[in-house]
Amino acid sequence: MSSPLYKQYVAAAAIAPYRIVVPGAAAGTVQQAAAASGKSFGVSWDVGPLTGERVEVCHAGMHLVEAGGAFAASDPLTSDANGRAVLANTAGQRVVGISQEAAVAAGDLVQVLIIPHVF
Repeated sequence: MSSPLYKQYVAAAAIAPYRIVVPGAAAGTVQQAAAASGKSFGVSWDVGPLTGERVEVCHAGMHLVEAGGAFAASDPLTSDANGRAVLANTAGQRVVGISQEAAVAAGDLVQVLIIPHVF
């Protein structure tokens, strides 16, 4: 059984559900990730908040993430320009987690073991 670690933040801008997030400019805020080099540190919950609304972020454990393209199970994942999970394959990329199942196409929701680190 997985025991995920969640924390609440305020959305610095609108965030889609199941997207990779990074810290916002203001303390206690997060925003949707926009690049593999961003400081990805978790994934948004199933409700996409608008600017100023509360958002639950999973920092560790099993969680659903929206895929930005195809990848295999056990692949390290980073963010695309829209906060969706894509294959991390370049040194220095921020990895948000390891895929637990394959994604066939963009838009697939897949289980990911959230363990943020640098590739």
